Amino acid sequence: MDWILLLLVALSTATLGWAGIEMRRQQHRLGLLYRALVIVEDRERKQQFEFIEADNRRKLLQASVENGTSAVEIVHRVVTTTTFGAIDRLSRNERLRENNMRARELHDDATRNMYRSIRIANRQIHALANAIIGLNRKRRSGGGKDG
Repeated sequence: MDWILLLLVALSTATLGWAGIEMRRQQHRLGLLYRALVIVEDRERKQQFEFIEADNRRKLLQASVENGTSAVEIVHRVVTTTTFGAIDRLSRNERLRENNMRARELHDDATRNMYRSIRIANRQIHALANAIIGLNRKRRSGGGKDG
C-alpha cells in the first residue's frame, strides 16, 4: 500500500511539474502575443494620428487659401476704391466721370468673379483632397483591394 501511495505522490509531482512547465510555456506565448498586440495597437494609433494630421493639414491649407484670398481681395478693393475715387474727384469732365464709373463697374464685376472662382476652386481642391485621403485610408487599412 505504501508503494501505491508513493506512486500516486510521484505521479502527482510529475503532473504538477508538467503543469508548471506548460504554464510557463503558455505565459511566454501570452507575453509574445501581448507584445504583438501592443505593436499592432501602436501602428493603429500612429496611423490614426497620421490621418488626423493629414486632415488638419488639409483644413489648414484650405483656411489659408480662403483667408489669403479674402485679405488680398480687401487690399485690392481698397486700392481700386481709392484709385477710382481719386479719378472721379479729380476729373472735371462729366464724360471722364462716366467712363470712370463704367470702368469701375467692369473692374468690380471682373474681380468679384475672379475671387469667387478662386474660392470655388479652393472648395473643389478641398473636396478632391478629401476623396484622395479617403482612398488612401481604405488602402492603408486594407479596405481597398488592388487588382
